[in-house]
Amino acid sequence: MADASDVLRFRSNSALKRPGKGAGERVADPSAYRSLPNDFRRQLSNFAVCDAPLVYEGLSYRTVEHAFQAAKIALASPDRAREFAIESESALSQADGKTAQKERKMVTLKAEDLNVWEGKKRAVMEALWALKFSQPRFRQLLLDTGSAQLVHLSLIHISE
Repeated sequence: MADASDVLRFRSNSALKRPGKGAGERVADPSAYRSLPNDFRRQLSNFAVCDAPLVYEGLSYRTVEHAFQAAKIALASPDRAREFAIESESALSQADGKTAQKERKMVTLKAEDLNVWEGKKRAVMEALWALKFSQPRFRQLLLDTGSAQLVHLSLIHISE
């Protein structure tokens, strides 16, 4: 059985290691996680391509990262933000999450836009992760982590 003091850490490019073998992880009983695939950390990340598009604010996205970046860029340029959406049929909309992250600077946000973003980015990410983890495969993956604390290494600054 998973232990509440267990810690599993993940990011989009996590190594393919069994639970408890990742950097900084703590697992009391590794057998409690035998149902997790070797790439569970990558699947948990916001770069993982979803089984079904994530529909957020009326548009569809392949990954949490696509939708997250679109929400930020929309503050300055809704037209450019739409390039992340599947409906745009752009190359970016069909790319992986890593490409979506690289395109995050396609528009420079003004100071007032950055202030708005700082106030809403956590809520946006939480909404997107709720959409992702409502999909059967990802919901099961999350359930298979039991009561372990999950730490997304790239988002530590958001939770502070």
